[in-house]
Amino acid sequence: MLRPLLAVAAMALGLVTVAAQQNGAEERSALMGVQANRTYGVLNRMVRGQQPYDQARVDEAFVKLAETLEKLPSLFPESSKGQVAAKSNYAAAPGAWDNKAERDAQIAKIAKVVADLRPRVRSLDDLKAAYPILNGGCNDCHQQYRLRKS
Repeated sequence: MLRPLLAVAAMALGLVTVAAQQNGAEERSALMGVQANRTYGVLNRMVRGQQPYDQARVDEAFVKLAETLEKLPSLFPESSKGQVAAKSNYAAAPGAWDNKAERDAQIAKIAKVVADLRPRVRSLDDLKAAYPILNGGCNDCHQQYRLRKS
């Protein structure tokens, strides 16, 4: 009687482990979606004249970027290596785990850019000057640590 119970418990533990790994990829993807929404859906649209400049939305975007960047380093647990979020077009590259210190330094660099730019953006002209710096920091990290799904 004990053996069947142990087998069921082992299978349940395996399913929980797989779910936890997938949750890491899903959580990482969701956080990156928030960042993309703020960077491209808000700031970039204002820069391109697709939305009117709105200081409250700019401030909110910078606050949200700072919050998500703070969480980002913890969203690369070893257990999620190789896992891909189901609804994402992107996946984390293996280098995101292989070069943890470098990855975390890159995230810290982007967080500093966000912190430095946030008080300086007070007009559309300020945003137009700041946006390429912010976007460049994002792209530097994406070039190293993001892969497009096939």
